[in-house]
Amino acid sequence: MSQITNDNGSSGALSDKAYQSIRQMVLEYAIPRGKRISEMKLGQQLGISRTPVREAIQRLAREGLLVTRPSSGTYVVEPASHEVHDIYEVRLAIESMTAAKAARRMKPADIRQMQKYVKQMRNAIHAFRKTGDSVITGKLLLDFHTADQAFHDLILQVSGNDFAKTIVSQAHVRQYVFGQQSHHRDLHHLSQVLLFHTRIARAIAKRDARRSKQMMAKHIRQSMNDALVQIR
Repeated sequence: MSQITNDNGSSGALSDKAYQSIRQMVLEYAIPRGKRISEMKLGQQLGISRTPVREAIQRLAREGLLVTRPSSGTYVVEPASHEVHDIYEVRLAIESMTAAKAARRMKPADIRQMQKYVKQMRNAIHAFRKTGDSVITGKLLLDFHTADQAFHDLILQVSGNDFAKTIVSQAHVRQYVFGQQSHHRDLHHLSQVLLFHTRIARAIAKRDARRSKQMMAKHIRQSMNDALVQIR
């Protein structure tokens, strides 16, 4: 992680940059679970004082990515089965509805972009298969997740419901942080995710709102079941 520069001298800007840097560290699993987060060490690593680091940590705690335990410290949040269930339940209600709306509203250019994201996921799986590894990690995991996230974000955007997009985007981030423990990201899991995305994209491209809704619901239910089995 490179050090932060404060070009405009604003403490708020420095806090924002600290937030983005620490958030990225959490999403890339650069901060191990179970290890207490040190404001001083993070400040030294980022080249800034403890104050903007503390503000960034408080912001991430409010978003649910970090948790502060009294007389213990601050840690990356770890998944609990009830919380994972709640997140997927919200996604199921919202995203199945927005998939149906997207099938009715998506423009040809959006459909092509959606199909591009599916292709990017397929390419990441193809590259992962070549590594011979049992679980996807590093850049390939980030590439797969980025395309996966963009796919869902596009459907939410096309639906025209900004409030739904905000809620689900937060849920996706929490899920990704949980990912190491809530999903076994092997070839079988990735192929299953790709298959659902392919079916959703095909249904939307055919303007089949009913099937789009069904496929999105099946995708989210399967992901929820996989996650709950993995963390129990």
